[in-house]
Amino acid sequence: MPSKKDKITVIDYGMGNLFNVVRAFEALECDVSITNNYNKIANADKLLLPGVGAFEDGMNDLKASNLDNAIIEFSLCERPLMGICLGMQLLMSRSEENGNHIGLNLIEGDVLRFKEPNESSSNYKIPQIGWNKLLKTKSNPWAGSILEGIDNNSYMYFLHSYYVHPKDAKVVLSGTDYGQNTFCSVLQKNQIIGCQFHPERSGEIGLKILKNFIKL
Repeated sequence: MPSKKDKITVIDYGMGNLFNVVRAFEALECDVSITNNYNKIANADKLLLPGVGAFEDGMNDLKASNLDNAIIEFSLCERPLMGICLGMQLLMSRSEENGNHIGLNLIEGDVLRFKEPNESSSNYKIPQIGWNKLLKTKSNPWAGSILEGIDNNSYMYFLHSYYVHPKDAKVVLSGTDYGQNTFCSVLQKNQIIGCQFHPERSGEIGLKILKNFIKL
């Protein structure tokens, strides 16, 4: 008999192309469901919140279909939830992008903009677009986490102008240096995970991170 496939539910709320995410999980032999249905999201086995674009638009689109409450209900059951890029930022309490906006508040903290280049550091641009390194933090080992088996200084693909700043440093698994900032690039609080980069666009190492998520 064929082995039972892992089930991944991907939230479709109109923020970004889901093709690469779905293809990555299908390459890992998962059963992938794309949905904006409240009950399917609230009762998923494992839930993925992707997204690109502005924080305010993302929250408005979630609220328009009551999907913000579906995600919060899902999180209370302590099943695995991963936010990618904008999806990671939406997990936070609030964002300063184009004003002050309230997020899902599953991870206490803020979404902040990169510091602008100054005259002595004008060799970087906002947004950050391209490959950058994951750096281990002093307090959190990667064994047993979403980054288990990943090497320090591994390169991932980023595309963003804002970054998350969790209130509790203990949830920060990796930092990344860009311009005048060292920012949180991966966080994990129990079964809630956030990746600021795009693992689905980060080659074999990115797929390994998604495989770790599947194993949770």
